[in-house]
Amino acid sequence: MFSPDSLQLGLLLTESNILESAVNDLLVKPEILLLTDASPAAKAAVRQHIRKWRHSVKRKLSTDCITESLQFEMSLYQEAVSLSHGEFDEASKTIIKQLEGRSHFYLEARRLLDRNDKNHNPMFQEYFCDKWHQHLTASIQKAQKKELALHKEKLLNELYQRIETFKTIEEVRDVGDPSKSGRLWDMSAARMTKGDVKLLKRFIRFLSDNPELREIADKLGRMANETDDPSLHRSPAEELRLVEEKSDQVADDIVGVHQSDHLDKMIPAEALFLAEPELDVLFYKNFADKRLMTYRMQGANRKLRKVKAFQPANREVEIDKGPFLVCVDASGSMNGFPEQAAKAMAYALLDIALEENRECVVTLFSTDHISYELTGDRG
Repeated sequence: MFSPDSLQLGLLLTESNILESAVNDLLVKPEILLLTDASPAAKAAVRQHIRKWRHSVKRKLSTDCITESLQFEMSLYQEAVSLSHGEFDEASKTIIKQLEGRSHFYLEARRLLDRNDKNHNPMFQEYFCDKWHQHLTASIQKAQKKELALHKEKLLNELYQRIETFKTIEEVRDVGDPSKSGRLWDMSAARMTKGDVKLLKRFIRFLSDNPELREIADKLGRMANETDDPSLHRSPAEELRLVEEKSDQVADDIVGVHQSDHLDKMIPAEALFLAEPELDVLFYKNFADKRLMTYRMQGANRKLRKVKAFQPANREVEIDKGPFLVCVDASGSMNGFPEQAAKAMAYALLDIALEENRECVVTLFSTDHISYELTGDRG
């Protein structure tokens, strides 16, 4: 006979199988295969996207598919499993009555119960609960498959839209390392219009006609590595050293007096309490409370320990670079060439940010200001 714990385990296994099947089905879609085969970086980004979706859907399948009526039926099943044979015989009709109008298992349950009334079987409870367990598993699996189909269709639409945007961005960009194009997948959540593509192509043509802007952008991208700081040309390392640590357990010097129960370090004045029978109780009380006045000793304890040290690097250390913060004046005085130059520069810096895995935020300011994270999901 199945216990409530075994029911939950069976449901988890069912959920896991249908999820794995859905993930495998997504990965072999022709559109996704074409993209992932063409770009290993995009393949890793797409797989990571699907893994996040799988984790999110798994939580929803565990909660959203369990309707109120199904939850009620599961509680009745658990009650039936926990009863003894005698208790089940007395309560079975009441339990089945509660299924009427709530579960498709009601008619089969009535049929099984009527058959047992005619020919009483001592193993009827196990047989009945086994049939009920099969019905519950099938019901939950059906609900999970229905819910999963909705989530899968929604994900497919999102993936197709991202693939379209991803390909468009790759076609528009005239620079960049193809092996690092996976980051474009994170930026492809927004659908690109023909106007967006036309605008980006205009920036690229402007940069081609004005190569000095690209040179300035490249210098900004490399500027962090040109910092002349000797401390940056050292690499961290660990080595064993004999270090000295101050310790109260090493009796090198007397550094003071404190309260404790160390008789070997007790000051002579404390022994005076033992000279008088009336005062020896006070001595033993102070000893038990660790309040005897004793010498405080301290010394240096030497031990081997791993310590961090810096050694001169044999090569230049690559410095972690921060985000690009691009501020663009959007007032009327920027109309014409200044506006085109500023926006083309922002586009060039975005290219560098993608190559070096940095963030790029642009702020437009005039009478007010507004910021966009160009490397964000909807960049």
